[in-house]
Amino acid sequence: MEDNVYKVIDFCLAQQQDGVKREIMRNGPVIAQINPQTDFLTYSEGVYHRTPDAFKFQGNHVMKVVGWEDHEDQGSFWIAQNSWGSDWGEEGYVRVAMGETMLDQFAIGFAVYPGTTSDYEAQQKAQSQEYSF
Repeated sequence: MEDNVYKVIDFCLAQQQDGVKREIMRNGPVIAQINPQTDFLTYSEGVYHRTPDAFKFQGNHVMKVVGWEDHEDQGSFWIAQNSWGSDWGEEGYVRVAMGETMLDQFAIGFAVYPGTTSDYEAQQKAQSQEYSF
């Protein structure tokens, strides 16, 4: 089985909720930042809302935002994959209420061409032959 490689052909800094949604629709998941609160560490299920007694952890945390949902009873929320493993949250994912975190402000999206390692090596070899004198 070959490893996949990806060539970034473009990137985008999406801003505000509509811009982040548009980037997810066009190019797939985006990378976004959150200021983790202490209650975020113990999140296990449902839509995450910061509790009044939670306080900010030092630093920031980056997650992959894969989508969103709008529900009449639960409101709107982002769906994000965390890097803390499948034992955390909802099998490694979290639903974060919109309008409460930095996930609403900006995200970075990447447009990529997928390939395999052998495709990449063949392309590199062809390019090096173009420039050899």
